[in-house]
Amino acid sequence: MTMIIKTRMNGAVAICTVASAVIAYANAPQFKQALEFAEQGLPDNDKGKPVDVVIYIPESYTDITATEVLMPEQIATTTREDVSGDPVAVLVTDDEWSIHGTHYQFIYAKDSVEILADNGQCLAVVNGQSTE
Repeated sequence: MTMIIKTRMNGAVAICTVASAVIAYANAPQFKQALEFAEQGLPDNDKGKPVDVVIYIPESYTDITATEVLMPEQIATTTREDVSGDPVAVLVTDDEWSIHGTHYQFIYAKDSVEILADNGQCLAVVNGQSTE
């Protein structure tokens, strides 16, 4: 099933389709993993700033036995200027530009995310004040 993701962030509305999505709240392992990746991917001059997006790409190998690394693990993290405080949730989707990569979108108090089925039925809504 294809899902439609509608986000309101940074004064803009973005709509995209994905095959799967997870909304991870602060007590979820995916939320904790996103924070760990964010910390690893931030340059020193961005430490302490609110995180916007983390893209995680695991290392890839030249052979099926995974003995020779083709590309090492990569983590890219961006920050936001228009928010403060801690994120209330993280939207986790596959990264469409990489093989086996993961895209983590941090959701803050003034953001909202809607996940819809391809027929328009609402599956989940996250407002910045949501906690589950």
